[in-house]
Amino acid sequence: CNPDKLVCLYHPMDLCPCPMQDKCLRFRYSPEDLQALQQGVKSRSQSYETWVTRATEALTANLNHKKDVIELKVMIEDAEDRKYPENDLYRQLRDAVKEAETCASVAQLLLSKKQKHSKLSAESGKIRTKLTDRKS
Repeated sequence: CNPDKLVCLYHPMDLCPCPMQDKCLRFRYSPEDLQALQQGVKSRSQSYETWVTRATEALTANLNHKKDVIELKVMIEDAEDRKYPENDLYRQLRDAVKEAETCASVAQLLLSKKQKHSKLSAESGKIRTKLTDRKS
């Protein structure tokens, strides 16, 4: 028999052809280790559930409770840092941030063009005023 071979409790016959009374039950982890592992899994699960709730609320919020783009980015970074699954919710959040950044860029571009146009209009108005003043 190979003492390095491991199987779960449901498959002891896969170890060797020896009778069950000759087999030895060994634990890979102590009960204390298993409890600590369980707490870690539980904590990670709760953390993920909290993130899912926050992300869902952010994406479904009404106009008065919309999240800032920076807050959405923080949620994405949090998901990436904690290695949460890249599921539909994560992709929706990422797409919402991309769309918001695109809208912000377009708005900024329009504002800068408006400012340039206003400046040019003001300058051309001054020129006309000066030309009108010379004719008088």
